[in-house]
Amino acid sequence: MRIAFFLLSCLGMLAQAHAQQVFKINYTLSAQKGNDNDSAALPPLYNRIVDEASTTAQIEEISGITAYTDKFFSKIDADTIAGYALVFDKASKKSTLLIAALQQYVSFAEETETTDQAVDGQYVDSRRQNYQLTFVADSSKTIAGYPCKLALVDLDIGEYNANLMDPPQIKVWYAEDIPVVNWGDYSYLQNIPGAALSIAINRSYIQATQVQQLEKKAAFFEIPGDYSLLQEDEDWNDIPLAEDRFTFQDPQTQLIGILDENQQVIAEAKYSSISEFVADLALVTDALGRYGILQKDGKERIACAYENLIIDEENNLLLFTENGQMGVMDINKQIHIPARFAYLSTFSSGLAVYAEGDRNGLINLKGEIVLPANLESIIEYNDQHAIALEGEQYFLLDIATKQKSVKGYDYLSFANEAGLLVASENNKYGYINISGETIIPFKYIYATPFYDGAAAVNEKEDDEPRYINSKGNYVQVDATE
Repeated sequence: MRIAFFLLSCLGMLAQAHAQQVFKINYTLSAQKGNDNDSAALPPLYNRIVDEASTTAQIEEISGITAYTDKFFSKIDADTIAGYALVFDKASKKSTLLIAALQQYVSFAEETETTDQAVDGQYVDSRRQNYQLTFVADSSKTIAGYPCKLALVDLDIGEYNANLMDPPQIKVWYAEDIPVVNWGDYSYLQNIPGAALSIAINRSYIQATQVQQLEKKAAFFEIPGDYSLLQEDEDWNDIPLAEDRFTFQDPQTQLIGILDENQQVIAEAKYSSISEFVADLALVTDALGRYGILQKDGKERIACAYENLIIDEENNLLLFTENGQMGVMDINKQIHIPARFAYLSTFSSGLAVYAEGDRNGLINLKGEIVLPANLESIIEYNDQHAIALEGEQYFLLDIATKQKSVKGYDYLSFANEAGLLVASENNKYGYINISGETIIPFKYIYATPFYDGAAAVNEKEDDEPRYINSKGNYVQVDATE
């Protein structure tokens, strides 16, 4: 089976995640077999469920599909298909398929795409689909107790729907309060700002029936210790890596190399995986699963010697792993931060989350500790403040003083408006400033951050959502057609 565009036959481990709460989502799938429009909407795992479980033309209910998600990982656990589970590392964009029946796993890099967003919401996914993504501003629906908004996805999948009278449109209801759940091949969900609790097309849908918040356990996202790497014989010939670079495979060793447009060998077939070239560089793994960087001319810029490499494109840096510890270097192998941390995230606002044991802190690009690792979990941060979770309470920390600047809340998130945060206490939402002062009263059953100067709020369960400005005044927002 072709599980991914590039199979990473490697011995690398999933990056160790730091402790925080995880959302557990139970889904039900209802699908009608034989509807081509429907199958375009559903990820490969669910297409397989439809094929295996829907043996008649009638709709069948299938249970046993569970997702786990937090800021750093997501996991799809589909018991209905022989115990398959798909774990996605959001930092490295690496997926791992766990096969319970075989007690084996396969790790693979996300199929690298060029996904551009134009002003009109048009996305271009070079792997499989072009799609138009539209957010319906006045939409509101409660699913499994969580307020959701509607996004419409109009697909153009070329020859796959050439015989369809109408191009497929997917309705996605998503919850902004829950981190995105990654669904394998279908990249449109990654551009929606929250977990999809309902994915529907025609008479087929995936629907969340229950959402729970759990204390994170390492086992949620780790490869079980008794699992071994699944070895497969695959045809990896003629896969485009750049405009004039293509893979070829040695039939004896099953390893892959690179050819140019004239079928001349650029790199010998000695790699188990090669990513697409970005800025004339590609991430590779050798036969032992060790990571390196390959130039477009076929020369190794960084030899395959690392347990893991993650490209931090925003800062032109590499996160590397040696002896189970993570550090930071540049493309010339100049060490910026030695490999001494159990976990490092990519950098944002000049800072990254690091872990020592099961505690988290913040570090800057110079390797200086900005916040010591004495926090249970860091949920969000910018260059001045961090939101931390301790037990069931959220706190705001001032990075400069390293002090908690507000009391604990049931929920906190940056509000995308200078100096404001969305907060929740006693099952009501409101807005506070960085000093903990209430700016907009706690009177909403839900509230969102501000987007283009407006936030969606709802005072009563059955009311339509309304929009407020940063002063708490109701404003009109044009609905998206």
